[in-house]
Amino acid sequence: LQLQRFQSLEDLDPGLHVFNSSSSCPCLLPLEFNSQSPFDSNLSMFHFNARSLQKNFENISQFLSTLHHSFDFIAISETWINASPLIPFSLDGYTMLHADRSYGRGGGVALFVKNGTVYNVRKDIVCSSDTDINCECLFIDFVDQFQKKNTVGVIYRKPGSNMTHFFEFYNDIVRK
Repeated sequence: LQLQRFQSLEDLDPGLHVFNSSSSCPCLLPLEFNSQSPFDSNLSMFHFNARSLQKNFENISQFLSTLHHSFDFIAISETWINASPLIPFSLDGYTMLHADRSYGRGGGVALFVKNGTVYNVRKDIVCSSDTDINCECLFIDFVDQFQKKNTVGVIYRKPGSNMTHFFEFYNDIVRK
């Protein structure tokens, strides 16, 4: 792995530069995933960048059916959907939540929450389309099996948007 030096936050675009360390999660093919027991915790989450949920939902659903694990949360970025008309995307055993791009085309996020999970949507963590953040996000608080409160979410940042403003927003999320 060759690390690059960046002159400013604008040079550090996560969409272009992916950092991978020895402590990162391994990347597994479905057969490898199913033959191992990669979950040593009681919480699991899966993320897809859909690039149009309408176009790729069937493929995502079929892919999930090949895995021998029921994830607690399934996060989707680039849903490309909006509030009207919303095609009913459903996965058996999950409730779908979504935050759509309020301007232009593309973007949007969704979170499928396993049925039976007690959760509340975090209305205090929102992206605003009238700033340079240019992102969509959705966060929830949930109670785990040990009755401990946790937060999980999904963020999609529009490529080329202001990285300084995004990191300020991200740091604010972490503080909340």
